Amino acid sequence: MTIGERLRLLRHRAKMTLKDQSALLHVSINTIYRWERDICVPRKTMLSRLAECYNVSAEFLLYGDSMESETEHGDDIHPKDLGHQLLRMFEKLSVSSKYDVLKYVGLKCIEDVNKLTNSVLLQLGVNN
Repeated sequence: MTIGERLRLLRHRAKMTLKDQSALLHVSINTIYRWERDICVPRKTMLSRLAECYNVSAEFLLYGDSMESETEHGDDIHPKDLGHQLLRMFEKLSVSSKYDVLKYVGLKCIEDVNKLTNSVLLQLGVNN
C-alpha cells in the first residue's frame, strides 16, 4: 500500500471529505488529491500534522503496509517497499520532471564521489 492509499484510507475511515481535510490542514483540495494519488508526498511538517490528525506515526504513513503493521512493526522501515513506492512515484512524473530527478541524483552521486576522493587523498597525504 502506498502513502497515498494510506492517506485516502485514513481520511475515509475518519469520514472526512477532501474539503473537510483541506480546511483542517489549511491546504488546497488539489494538494490532498495529489497526495492521495501519489503524485507528490507531503512535506515533513505536514506528515507530522497528518499523523497527529489520524493518530498514527509519520513512519506508518511513509512505510506501513497495513493498519496492523503500525502495531506489529512500530518504527521498522521496509526499504523494499520504499523502493517500490519511489519507482511508482517516479513513473507518474512527466518526462521533464524525470529528467530533473535523474539530473539531481547524478549531481549528488558526483558530490559523494568527490568527497570520497578528497577524503582518500587527505588520508594518503596527497595535496590536490
